[in-house]
Amino acid sequence: MTDRGATEYYWDKTLTSDDLPPATAFLGFELISIDTEKGICEAHFILPPQAANPGGNAQGGFITAMLDEVMSVAGSVVQPSPAMSPTLQMTTSFIRPVAIGERLKARGETVRQDRAAIFTQGWL
Repeated sequence: MTDRGATEYYWDKTLTSDDLPPATAFLGFELISIDTEKGICEAHFILPPQAANPGGNAQGGFITAMLDEVMSVAGSVVQPSPAMSPTLQMTTSFIRPVAIGERLKARGETVRQDRAAIFTQGWL
């Protein structure tokens, strides 16, 4: 198995198991695909009622958390597994409210990788 194949296998196994990390599970994460060559992660999310703001929509921190999940995985898959890509800085722009219980598709992708940092971007 190549390094890319081993990395893809590790992340696919980790993110499709019944034992997801608690924060990942809370967000309703469902892996769609991983591309280790391009550094891309796509996933669906469904936020639970506990993620609602006073207006009944998703609280912005949970939206940011969903983006952080796919962008972190995108940054992690371009490294030999089981490397993790922690978030150093993140800016989120909110365009419209997100309904609780709505199935959302997210995409994170690696923009640039150097020796000290990996830069990613994401969409929900």
